[in-house]
Amino acid sequence: MLRSTSATEAASSRPKRALIESTSAANPSAESTIAVSSPVASACALSTTSPVDHFKKFYFDCLTHNPQSTRHLIDSVGADHCVLGTDSPYDMGDETPIANLDAVPRLTPQEREQICCRTAYTLLGEAG
Repeated sequence: MLRSTSATEAASSRPKRALIESTSAANPSAESTIAVSSPVASACALSTTSPVDHFKKFYFDCLTHNPQSTRHLIDSVGADHCVLGTDSPYDMGDETPIANLDAVPRLTPQEREQICCRTAYTLLGEAG
């Protein structure tokens, strides 16, 4: 969680500080607080837009090297925010991206078309 330290500090000419509070996964009852003096942290502390709404603005390469992971990505962000990737010409590239996309569980023809073509058209401003 990110929050500003005080209204008084916000009104001052000093850079605004933000606090990051977190809980340890190993010990959920233990809380820690970190003071951050950063314009980015301050801007985040003042944002009225939820992280989920910001997340919806991102597009993702669906080359995950695992069909289950690709399914999770599609379920999480929607096929309209996924594009087909190859990592070509690098040695970790996918030489059969369409075949690997077709291996994704429960992939619909509409999702396949969206990922293979329509998302890229949208990003390029084309009327595909």
